[in-house]
Amino acid sequence: MKKTILFIVIIAIIIGVGLIISKLMKNNNSSDAMSNQNITTQITIAEVAKHADASDCWLVLEGKVYNVTDFIPNHPGGERIIQGCGKDATDLFNGRGHSERARGLLPKYQIGVLAK
Repeated sequence: MKKTILFIVIIAIIIGVGLIISKLMKNNNSSDAMSNQNITTQITIAEVAKHADASDCWLVLEGKVYNVTDFIPNHPGGERIIQGCGKDATDLFNGRGHSERARGLLPKYQIGVLAK
């Protein structure tokens, strides 16, 4: 009888911990999505220009500012992305015919909007 009760208590604890972890992961993912939807930090082109190489690469695409430093090693076009570091790279990005998949990656890297 004691073993049965102990077993039930252990199962209840495991289920409880699983539910807590699941809720925490869901909250973390939704807060990441929300943070990318409402980025309004104003960043000047002069500030973007200070981040102009592979070790620190910010660029502007269609009025939004992105820190793509961490993406550089994974860029399918290799180091061609570095050509856009520190400037408005909208024409460069659009001229290369980036896919919808590539555009879908952008929100992860957005850090602000270009100040007018």
